[in-house]
Amino acid sequence: MKEINISKDREIVNCDLCGSNNFKLWDKKEPRIVKCNSCDLVYQNDRPVYKVLENFYDLSYVKNRKIEENGKRYRDRLKMYDIEINDIIKELTKRYKNFQNKNLSFLDVGSGDGGFLQALPNYFEKFGVEFNKEVISLTKQHAKKVWCGDFCNGLDFGDKKFDIIHIRGTIEHLPSPHKFFKRSWNLLSENGMLIISTIPNVNSISAKVYKRRWRLNLMDEHIYHFSKKTINKYLIKYNFKMTFCNYPYFKTPYVSFLKDNFNFFKNYFQKNKKSPSYIGSVMNIIAMKKESNEEV
Repeated sequence: MKEINISKDREIVNCDLCGSNNFKLWDKKEPRIVKCNSCDLVYQNDRPVYKVLENFYDLSYVKNRKIEENGKRYRDRLKMYDIEINDIIKELTKRYKNFQNKNLSFLDVGSGDGGFLQALPNYFEKFGVEFNKEVISLTKQHAKKVWCGDFCNGLDFGDKKFDIIHIRGTIEHLPSPHKFFKRSWNLLSENGMLIISTIPNVNSISAKVYKRRWRLNLMDEHIYHFSKKTINKYLIKYNFKMTFCNYPYFKTPYVSFLKDNFNFFKNYFQKNKKSPSYIGSVMNIIAMKKESNEEV
């Protein structure tokens, strides 16, 4: 990860959701995190420019997050995948009879080392998008095809449409989330499904109490902080309908309710401690494409 030059590598931007430049501080002790007065979107401002963000997610970034096979963190990640996939299957069951036989096309945006695609049942036709060309070889092992590039900015899919588009732990990193919603609508097939998972929830108890010390407030990486309300505003704006939202905690392998409650109060009174894992910290959202006469 390259060091940021404050004088030339940072920018001030208007709200990505509504375009307003009218905002207030989200935390008085952290001047770089603001909340839009018009739509309530919370985001980092100032922030790294696009070219700097490109350099964040190099091979070392992925390697630092690659889980050792058979280790506890690897097993925990697989459990999280299973939880999310079960929710996806439940939603598909509501919409399709015998969907397992329909060979639904599934595009994973930000597919990284291909772990989620690997966990996904093989009755899906699996595709991936990965920004980092050095990681593509990992994803290709688990997908029919992988595109390398920026999903939101001009990546060419030809005439290809997808039944499902999935993004996990990535949307908060995007410099322009509205481009993701717009591109997703245009690439989804009729009545297609959009899945956004592990979204840091800025309306969680942890975020509201800890503010800048919230464990998911990762400066220069998580440049947007969403709530269910602001995600739904994006969905409505780009012609989607939210059909599912949950806040996984009790089912996750990371939960230790008594310990987390104890640490929640203990850490708060320790100046440099971040919040622990806690109820409501992340969201999983599923939405359906609503039809329109023209592209959005």
